[in-house]
Amino acid sequence: MYGSAVHGAGQLAPYGVTVLTNGGNATRSNTNTKSVTFNNILSWNQDFGNHNFSALAGQESYTNNSLYDYGYGEGIMQLGQYELSSTTKNWQVQSNKDRFALLSYFGKLDYNYNSKYYLSGSFRRDGSSRFHPDNRWGNFFSAGLSWQIAKEDFLKDVSWLDNLSFRSSYGTTGNDKLSRRGANGVGGGDIYYAYQGVYEANDLYGQAGLRPSAFATPALIWEKNKQFNAAFDFSIFKISMVRLSITHVLLPIYCITKSFLCLHRLVMPMV
Repeated sequence: MYGSAVHGAGQLAPYGVTVLTNGGNATRSNTNTKSVTFNNILSWNQDFGNHNFSALAGQESYTNNSLYDYGYGEGIMQLGQYELSSTTKNWQVQSNKDRFALLSYFGKLDYNYNSKYYLSGSFRRDGSSRFHPDNRWGNFFSAGLSWQIAKEDFLKDVSWLDNLSFRSSYGTTGNDKLSRRGANGVGGGDIYYAYQGVYEANDLYGQAGLRPSAFATPALIWEKNKQFNAAFDFSIFKISMVRLSITHVLLPIYCITKSFLCLHRLVMPMV
């Protein structure tokens, strides 16, 4: 971006009669963001008579790198010069770089007998660069079962029962996302270095200085959600092409509990 000393803001026609005291100005800003994801997945499925097994194992890595730089200067007194190297005063420069990485390992095992009884289990281990190396990894799991009751011999002659099944599951999930939040409660950008103390410029009477903008929280760990679910599903009265389905009629039990909430305290500026 370029502001002319002759045709820039603050000048009046006819242009060229006067020149801005500070001359022309030039601004340059660049933003570069690169995200890379790698997935490696191995799956297996095998039948042994009425027994069916399937398994999955995998690894995933995600990296995000962003770079921003900004420069500004004034004092361009010659027409046709547009670069920062032509500026002579009132310089301003700024830059920042953020890096984030997530590494995950996961596995899943499913089993069913005669397409009637089902068992499932999964486990994953995630490591996030948002946390201190001593607390970087979190472990999460899930387990579930289901029973196709309508396929049992004692119900096979019940013509009005179209489907009846029971299912239940329990598991944990994790969250490593931290976001800035202003005094008005509005969320902002991500926090990538919560376990480290963060400082910002705080000059005093023209002397360069720093002040803390966020406390270091090396004990910060993954937020964990625990979920439980249980329900009956059924449908009834299948008449010709008309079908009436009723699901979850026995009020599924569903609850979520949170532990180790991710909280990050910012230092509010003092007036």
